[in-house]
Amino acid sequence: MSRPYLLYCSALLLLFGFLSYSAILTKSPTFDEPAHICSSYIALHDGDFSVEPDHPPLWKYWAALPLLTTPFNANTNTPIFHRIPFQADTEFPWSVGTLFQTPENNTPFIINSTRFMMLLIALALGATIALFTHHLAGPLAACIATTLFALDPNFLAHASLVKNDVALAATYTALTYTLYLICQHLTPLRLLSLILLTTACVTTKLTGLLAAPLVVAVLLTRAFQSTPWPLRYPLSSILYPLSSRRSRLLLTLTLSALCFLTTYAGIWSVYRFRFNPSPDPAVHYDTQQFLTRAAKGDLLATLHRNYATAAEFNAWKP
Repeated sequence: MSRPYLLYCSALLLLFGFLSYSAILTKSPTFDEPAHICSSYIALHDGDFSVEPDHPPLWKYWAALPLLTTPFNANTNTPIFHRIPFQADTEFPWSVGTLFQTPENNTPFIINSTRFMMLLIALALGATIALFTHHLAGPLAACIATTLFALDPNFLAHASLVKNDVALAATYTALTYTLYLICQHLTPLRLLSLILLTTACVTTKLTGLLAAPLVVAVLLTRAFQSTPWPLRYPLSSILYPLSSRRSRLLLTLTLSALCFLTTYAGIWSVYRFRFNPSPDPAVHYDTQQFLTRAAKGDLLATLHRNYATAAEFNAWKP
């Protein structure tokens, strides 16, 4: 990217960062941010995933990094915390009490520092968008795309929040960019990026599972194209074109298998090679509570009202 275009995109991202950081200092926490922040800390510090099991912990590790250097009482020895695996709704009063009603916790620093970590991810997303569109359509397109990102109200509103939506957008965009580069020609570095980003998508949000059909569909599309698919082996500067469709399909199968195996291993490593939600082997999650909640929601939607009697719920079949 030429110097004027690079300066323009950099200035836009700096403006985006300034506006978003200003929001960090002025916004009250959203409804679910206290639970996200407190669960991020215990996931990183204690390896405890009993709070918010519906959110994979990779992005939480990143958000909670500043909290390792500041005093933080997570109140994990309180009765309300021990009820969470059996009564998931108690995660909200526990997190609110921990964040706002525990005197030794520096609440403004905790909120602002975790939000700043999420803002860094948003800035990385903006830089990825600029690079990707530059590769696709040149420097002018990169400036237009960066402008649309940096001034978009949705990203300005969400970039500084401790949530995994923008983090997933960043990993998906980086994954798509990597797939685009791999379709040009495959290198060891691009292969490493592919397997790491596929794992990152799945361990950032549950909808990251959609990365699997995305990867397979793009690679299969490239394999069925008539043009050769160049690849470069490690420690080599020579590109070797795969001219036959059979060799390209074999490469697709190999890459897909590598992504599957590394993602499988990555999930276990992110959860510290432990199936149990807590380091305490005696703690187990009552999963029936989530099925009951979903069933009640389905029943209320059928009844078109916001309540149901016990008899109606017991007699209802999904």
